Amino acid sequence: MTICMRRIRLALPLALILIVANSAFGDNRHLQVADYLEVEQVADAQVSPDGDRIVYTRRWADQKSDRISSALWMMEADGSGHRYLTSGSNARWSPNGDRILFISKGDNDKPQLFVRWMDDGGAESQVTRVEITPSSPKWSPDGQQIAFVAIVPAENVWSIDLPDAPEGADWSKAPRILDRIHYRQDRVGFTDPGFSHLFVVPASSGTARQLTSGDWNVGAQFDGLFSGASLDWAPDSQTLVFDGWMDSDGDDIYRRSHVYSIDVDNADISQLTQEMGNWTSPVFSSDGEQIAYMGHPVSDVSYEMPRIHLMNNDGSSARQLSDDFDRPPSTLHWASNNRGLYFSAPIDGYINVFYMAINGDVREVTSGKQTVALNSLTANSSTGVGVIASYYAPGDVHSFALNGRGTPRQLTAVNDDLLAGKTLGNHEEIWYEASDGNRVHGWIVKPPNFDPGKKYP
Repeated sequence: MTICMRRIRLALPLALILIVANSAFGDNRHLQVADYLEVEQVADAQVSPDGDRIVYTRRWADQKSDRISSALWMMEADGSGHRYLTSGSNARWSPNGDRILFISKGDNDKPQLFVRWMDDGGAESQVTRVEITPSSPKWSPDGQQIAFVAIVPAENVWSIDLPDAPEGADWSKAPRILDRIHYRQDRVGFTDPGFSHLFVVPASSGTARQLTSGDWNVGAQFDGLFSGASLDWAPDSQTLVFDGWMDSDGDDIYRRSHVYSIDVDNADISQLTQEMGNWTSPVFSSDGEQIAYMGHPVSDVSYEMPRIHLMNNDGSSARQLSDDFDRPPSTLHWASNNRGLYFSAPIDGYINVFYMAINGDVREVTSGKQTVALNSLTANSSTGVGVIASYYAPGDVHSFALNGRGTPRQLTAVNDDLLAGKTLGNHEEIWYEASDGNRVHGWIVKPPNFDPGKKYP
């Protein structure tokens, strides 16, 4: 699968900062800026429900086409049997582990949903055949349906009929008519007018059914811009929860969103969060009784710390889990016993994994000067799988015990060939006091073979 390089937000592991420092040295012992195009990225490592296999996305730059290509790779849980699987990205295991769902280029050359059987035959089928672009796909717990989000084009009320150009005429392009405040987005360019909505489709392939409609967006918006949607199924496969903003003023608001539930059969929607705020990322507990989510009430400040909250599945008894943990969490994962949640969060410039019990107690699962993206857990919550990067190593897939014992186990080494024989610059972590007395954290990245007696550059 290929994606335009201008349309993808590249994650820069700590190690890649060193490329800039090294590029001033023009020999093969040091990394050059051009070497960045050779770096492969790993992401979205998904462990099978039984914990035996891992599928992840691998991306690289196609320098001829100026595009990012992606493919799915698979390995055993111990890193053995590492092999290419298929073209695509965003793999998700079915609840019983017999299939994976993923996104790849369809027969209309547009991104579509596919399902691949994970037996020896490896049969693949294209599930959707739509003109819209599916995103955020999610299996139903019974494995029968797939929910996804897509932007539904909106009619331009300012449409103007222009005469056709005469044969051979060299007319200027028709004007672009804008009727929204947010019509352009970083790393995207002009955005297509429309609204993001929720769909379901049979996992065996069929007609996608639109569940929501109207001039509003499924998916919490930041300053009016769409950056994806969070959704989750109830264990009975009859209800979905999602974040969004159901009023038509979404283009004008700043950090406002609610959590909603929708009945998949009749499309009835209920608003679950009652306090006005920026509420996102709902996820059901495995018994379906509780919903964890993130966010904060409306505030006059430009940035408010998102915190983990909990409510009953009907929206009652909403509460914040902890006042003391003042770090922004990302991607909540329920423990299998429903007594707490695992997530990644930043501290002092690094990102590690934490566990927060529903009574608000917090413990550290991983530690160290690294960035850890927690992508998935085994069904029994014994093991986490994700991508870990550090100063001298771009991201690789790792597994780690969620009881916090032992060290993470590295399972891939996709950029070792690029870094082999290269001398990297050292880094120095610094703290200094600002004029207002606050401590400021930073780093100095030095050139390879740094000599303190010389002047640089």
